[in-house]
Amino acid sequence: MAVQLMAAGVVLPVATGLLVSALLYIGHLSDFML
Repeated sequence: MAVQLMAAGVVLPVATGLLVSALLYIGHLSDFML
């Protein structure tokens, strides 16, 4: 159980960071397209 909590504690911030960076990247691309 503790291992799963530690894994979630590591994976969630990384996944969130990737999602935010992807959204920012798409936003920049759309700005260039317009």
